[in-house]
This record gives sequence, C-alpha cells and structure tokens, in this order.
Amino acid sequence: MLEEGAASRQAAFRRMTLASVGTDGAPEARTVVLRGADRAQRSIRFYTDVRSPKVAELEVDPRCAAVFYDHAAGIQVRLGGRAVLHRGDAGAAAEWAAMGAYSKICYAQKTGPGVPVDGPEPPSGPAGFDTAQSFANFVLVTVHIASLDWLFLSADGHRRARLWYDDARSPTWLAP
Repeated sequence: MLEEGAASRQAAFRRMTLASVGTDGAPEARTVVLRGADRAQRSIRFYTDVRSPKVAELEVDPRCAAVFYDHAAGIQVRLGGRAVLHRGDAGAAAEWAAMGAYSKICYAQKTGPGVPVDGPEPPSGPAGFDTAQSFANFVLVTVHIASLDWLFLSADGHRRARLWYDDARSPTWLAP
C-alpha cells in the first residue's frame, strides 16, 4: 500500500500525517505527500521546504511517526522511525531532476512556509522562477522505519499487529 501510495495520486496512502517533536518540545503534526517507499531499505520519502518548521524540528530530534489511513479498506498503518534530511546532495539532486516544473515551483516562494504574509503570492508559471533558488529550498526527507503498527478495522472483529525492525523484539499481535 505504501508503494502504491508513492506511485499513484489516487491511492489512499498518498498522503500521510507526519508527527514530530516541535522545537519547544510539543508535538507537531501535518499532512505531507508520500513520494517514495523502499521495501528493501524499510524507508519512505517525502519533500519539504528547507524553511519549513519541520526541518528545524527534525534537525534537533529526527524521531518521527507517519500515519496512513485507507477508509475503504479499513486499514491504518503507523510507522515510527528517524528522518534523514537531504539538501543539495546526490539524493536530493536525483529527486529534483525527476520532478516536473510545476512541482519545483512549490519551492520557489519568496517567503518560507508558515510566515505571516499580507495575502497569497501570485502563482508563477514554470518559466517564471529561479530554478537554482528553488532547488536550494528543496529538502528530500527519508524516514528509516524502526517500527510498524498495522490496524485492520472490521465489523467481524478488529485486528492489530506490531513489528519492530531495529531491535530484538518479535512481531506480535496486539489487542485492537
């Protein structure tokens, strides 16, 4: 479902709620778009702007959680892991090269995410932005998954299981 979410805009797992620890110690959560899932590496990827508060949060404390929910299937997946930020490196450059011009525009805003403004900035077309500055604002985030919590909701009885990848605990069924 994660691989499908990364590949298809229509997939239920396309958007996830990412939770992190705020720089003030309070929990923070927001929706981000799943851009990649690597089963062999047990990782997921998403993009953000270097000026976004989540970048500062993940630099201080890389622990994070991602929650996915498919209403039609009745499946929730919670992932726990550690984020690695890629700015201007080969990984970020490869993702950037594969992106379309309209996606790159998202990182061309003059003002960083969450900063108060007088009104929305006018949109610019693909030719109307500084590609180098836009790439300088781009961050690829890879989350290395340490745990997975799977919940299946059903009228016939809910089921829940937990897997840990980075320690000796065995996978186990849990009470839903």
